[in-house]
Amino acid sequence: MKIDDAIELLKTEKARAEKKSEIKILQNMIGILLDLQTRQLSAEDLAAVESELDVMELDAYQENRKRHLRKKLAKFQQFLKDKFSLIAKGHYTALGIAFGVAFGGMFGMMIDKTLGSSLGISFGIAFGLVVGRYLDAQAEAQNRVLNVEFK
Repeated sequence: MKIDDAIELLKTEKARAEKKSEIKILQNMIGILLDLQTRQLSAEDLAAVESELDVMELDAYQENRKRHLRKKLAKFQQFLKDKFSLIAKGHYTALGIAFGVAFGGMFGMMIDKTLGSSLGISFGIAFGLVVGRYLDAQAEAQNRVLNVEFK
């Protein structure tokens, strides 16, 4: 499926959608495809994206449409990350905060069970936020960030 065809299909689905969450997923998918259109992709890369769109079967009717679209969006974002190293805005920040909470809590529990865990989580979040923002800024400088929000 061509990128233009996928965008048109998703726009018609968005017009038919009633739930806000489903509309948001469709907007994210449209945003990704519009961003890919503006990038200078080689013919080989464009063919890979179009074949991935074929595999996604966006026009297939599903009982639970929102769940189906959310899975397809996550799969497509993973494909773009693996194939082209493209990430959504805030990807590394969210990842850094998650790791900061996990490791900060673990290290805080080693020090003290009550005060240490809360301090460990706090410092872990702060450290993860700083590292994540730094990595997001690097990705932005390398033009590897898609113009959609991280979910």
